[in-house]
Amino acid sequence: MQLKKILFVDDDAYTAGYNNIVMYLREVFEQRGYSFSRAFDGEEAFDFILRESPGVVVSDINMPKLTGDLLFKAIRERGLDQIIFILISNINPEDFKLIYARNYGKNSEYGERGIDAFMGKADLLKLPDLVDSLYKPK
Repeated sequence: MQLKKILFVDDDAYTAGYNNIVMYLREVFEQRGYSFSRAFDGEEAFDFILRESPGVVVSDINMPKLTGDLLFKAIRERGLDQIIFILISNINPEDFKLIYARNYGKNSEYGERGIDAFMGKADLLKLPDLVDSLYKPK
């Protein structure tokens, strides 16, 4: 059986308390049959995506080298429409959705290729259930 691949991208992942949450998520995803990988900036993530073709990318918006929204655009411009893309942020979740859904969501120029979900970092413990609800294996 081929593992479902998830890539978690966030430069904050070096912070001790936040790192504990990411390690917990890794454990939960691995128990659910996912291969869990991490990247710490958008460029590293994009290189990984081109090499490994993950089914799911969870990306912070504010990162060095390549921000989450630009990472999303780069993925879609490469025609990688099958990748589920979840954008996370510390911004108030409602403001976050308003700002980014308009530009990159399902009702934007990207249509069905838009960002699949938006999530506040305070809700990250709900991420495994969200990913399971969105994931459609190849």
